[in-house]
Amino acid sequence: MNEENIKKELIKTWENDKRMINFCMKEYKFIKLRDFIIEIKKKPSIYNEILYNDEYKSPEITKEKFINYNMDMNFNNNIDLNFDKNLLLIKNYDKSNIYIIKELNNIDFIDECDKKLFLTDNEKLIIKKEIEILRNDYLKRLNIYWKKYKNKIYTHGYWANR
Repeated sequence: MNEENIKKELIKTWENDKRMINFCMKEYKFIKLRDFIIEIKKKPSIYNEILYNDEYKSPEITKEKFINYNMDMNFNNNIDLNFDKNLLLIKNYDKSNIYIIKELNNIDFIDECDKKLFLTDNEKLIIKKEIEILRNDYLKRLNIYWKKYKNKIYTHGYWANR
């Protein structure tokens, strides 16, 4: 999608706040479908603190544990979608034509949405491919982070059942 078109949509919300527009352009991937734009976070954070239930022994810090923890805590929870379900598009900014995707888990939630846009099977495939690219990019980032900072990764216990 043309970067200028995305910026025009972001300007509708952020007006002349160039800092916010640049932030959105850096942090999100935009996909044009039909007459709307879908926003997906493209650079999830990397956690160097691995949390664990303190009723158990602290887990060993391994590359696999670090990668799985970050994928579960950040990427999967924020980006992975169940493409077998109905996926609803929700307007992300009041003044623009940019949407985010949500799974339709609660039937009452539909009534709160102004415009009920559902993804077609073909659109789901397009988004799935884009998410796979983002997933691979994130895995590369995690591997690079591990190589550079593995001695700075640590575990921290939390009170799970108290």
